[in-house]
Amino acid sequence: MINSKKVSIVISSYNRENSIVKSVESALDQTHENIEVIVVDDCSVDKTLEILKSTFGDKIKLIGLEKNHGETNARNTGLKLATGEYSIVWDSDDLLHPNAIEFLISKAEQFPYALTISGITRVFKDNQIVEYKPLNEGFITEKEVFCRILPLYKLVRMSKTSAHQERNILYKGKNLDFMINDELITTGSWYYSSVEIGDHFLLSDKNSLTIGRKKLNSNSSILRSGFLYDHLNKFKSVYLSNCPRRYTDYAYGATLGYILSGENKKSRGLAVESWKIYKNFRNFAVLIFSFLPFNSKILNFMYKMNFKFF
Repeated sequence: MINSKKVSIVISSYNRENSIVKSVESALDQTHENIEVIVVDDCSVDKTLEILKSTFGDKIKLIGLEKNHGETNARNTGLKLATGEYSIVWDSDDLLHPNAIEFLISKAEQFPYALTISGITRVFKDNQIVEYKPLNEGFITEKEVFCRILPLYKLVRMSKTSAHQERNILYKGKNLDFMINDELITTGSWYYSSVEIGDHFLLSDKNSLTIGRKKLNSNSSILRSGFLYDHLNKFKSVYLSNCPRRYTDYAYGATLGYILSGENKKSRGLAVESWKIYKNFRNFAVLIFSFLPFNSKILNFMYKMNFKFF
């Protein structure tokens, strides 16, 4: 029976009192019956938590965190608590179509050896649909994932919960969601569908993740540098054989983080390597900057002023 398979939907939230109800309702109002909705509130300072309690009661698993640690920690908290055979991580301002889970489970039944099943969303910006070209239906390759040939916008991605919990495939940090995709495609097969089963909203309000990702934050960049460095080392051969320029894009992010933290040896090593792989202005500018005196203080000031030079 298709409906016998339990699916956990994890929604992280911070100050989303104006959008969270519709998002949770879309997760609960599924034609697939065996649903577990886990909402992790990241210590909101508005009425998000109160609204969730009064609106949904015991229909959802609600976890209110005592300290704000960001969406990465909130998502991982939910994934670790998930009891479904499959898990979906969903944003608090996006909507699932009523048949979304039923559709994904039907594909999982059709391809039981697939670790991950995904559909796509309609993407809205300023109430207008953003047109983009999806991939063709079928199993996707490492190249399509690592080189970001996947659609640029939101996927409805359902993967086996055991992969997250037992193989430690979790979120690493802000702006590093791509790492989950890389880990999943190298761990097992991924079936991709071009059927629209959700709605994704860009720039929905000031607390939107889309907006948050664009803001310069030195602490986040420093934290990301270590994750990026480890990730690039782990999958270096995959990147260099398929899309070396993408490798230098991520090395650039790690380089800035190491400059910010004053780790000049690592920053210069990455900058030199990036320049050898792909010679463009940005890589050259960062290479020169990595050798300048007081570069850490200069870059920290630039971040504070939200000034993007490179």
